[in-house]
This record gives sequence, C-alpha cells and structure tokens, in this order.
Amino acid sequence: MERYKKYSVEELIGDASFRNWIREPQGASAPFWENWTRLHPEQAETVRQARNFIEVIQQKYTSVLDASEVREDVQQVVQWAQQSCGQSASR
Repeated sequence: MERYKKYSVEELIGDASFRNWIREPQGASAPFWENWTRLHPEQAETVRQARNFIEVIQQKYTSVLDASEVREDVQQVVQWAQQSCGQSASR
C-alpha cells in the first residue's frame, strides 16, 4: 500500500489494479482502492485526474485496440499534460 503513496497520475493510469477498480468499481480491486483513497486524502486530486483520464479513454474506445495504439494515445495525452503544466508554471 505504501508504494502508491507518491504515485503520479501517469503511474496510477499505468497500474492494472487501479484501472480495474475504475472500470469495475465493485470488482476485486475495490476494497483495496476504497481503503487506500480513504487513508490518503492528499492524493484525491491525483486519483480524480487518473480516473477522468481512464474514463475518457474508455468512452472513446469501445472496441478492443492494439496495445501500441493505446500506448501512443496515452503518450500524446501525457505530453500535452506536461506541456500544459510547464506553461502554467512559467506564468
């Protein structure tokens, strides 16, 4: 549980257990993530952003995609987010 304490949005998105929880809120991952989010309210914004990203991607892609297509899209979004954060930090 401690390893997730400092996870970034990107790391949460990359975590299969987290993605499973978002896709199946009552699934096997649910007890862990519900407990973890309760114990780590400081990570609420990070969880919210990762959840939103996964939900948007899930809505966009209703069919099965090749892993390389998904990886490419994720990389584009991460680059966009990094650029956006860099621009707002320099203001």
